[in-house]
Amino acid sequence: MNNNVVFQTKNLSKSYGSTIAINDVSLKVETGEIFGILGPNGSGKTTTLSIATGIVDADSGEFNWFNSYPDHNSRKKIGSLIEVPHFYPYLSLVQNLKIISQIKELEYNDIDRVLKLVKLYDRRHSKFRTLSLGMKQRLGISAAMLGDPEVMVLDEPTNGLDPEGIVEVRDLIISQARRGKTILMASHILSEVEKVCSHVAILKEGKLLEQGSVGSIIKGKSTLEVASEDLNVLHEALKSCKFIANLKQEPDSFILELNDDSSATELNAYLFDKSIILSKIIHHKKSLESQFLKLVKES
Repeated sequence: MNNNVVFQTKNLSKSYGSTIAINDVSLKVETGEIFGILGPNGSGKTTTLSIATGIVDADSGEFNWFNSYPDHNSRKKIGSLIEVPHFYPYLSLVQNLKIISQIKELEYNDIDRVLKLVKLYDRRHSKFRTLSLGMKQRLGISAAMLGDPEVMVLDEPTNGLDPEGIVEVRDLIISQARRGKTILMASHILSEVEKVCSHVAILKEGKLLEQGSVGSIIKGKSTLEVASEDLNVLHEALKSCKFIANLKQEPDSFILELNDDSSATELNAYLFDKSIILSKIIHHKKSLESQFLKLVKES
């Protein structure tokens, strides 16, 4: 038994009629990770989190929290925001959070703290229906943080937020992780996942394509874009270069992948020895987005 494992699924599957939402998904989330479930709409992200939080039942497979089947005590360690936040429109923010506190069997003394964290304290007496979509989303996040849970489960936490709000939520998630909290979140925004998450699982049409640390998923051969005054001469030199694993010609340049044990410096020196001076050499850093698109296309 691994005491560092916070959440784990084994061969989890769920269908809605003839539609397969998730198919044989096995995940493992450890303490302190910001674990992102990434995928396009309809990939099974929300279904996975809904099963994890007890909103829906799986058809087959199993999952556990803190190395045991979820019970009342383990659920008290988890704060969640799944899909659209649901609150009473005619009640104020404080009144709504008092109801959430009662459901969670918490005192009311944490309400001010969470409202300040999501920058809604000044609106604490406003009715929920007067909030913008972004404010409603932030209130949902504040509800998930009530009681200072060990784990936060967030479904599209930046949904409806403006750029400033996205940055605030991103910083909030990172700050919670620095306090030792574990974050399990779903998103279809690749750039945000890459900025926030330490680990990621990529889903497509309910199937798990890959999971691991963000660094391990985006690792790979270096990609360079090069050009010179005479593209024909450069092309002949590149075709015979042992450093290059893959070569693609563009209208005014060449895109190439180097072997794992080679560098741009070696390539430049090789070409210089052939009297070829590069007019352009750009290193393209591999991103989570590029790897995601590659995995989705290949699958």
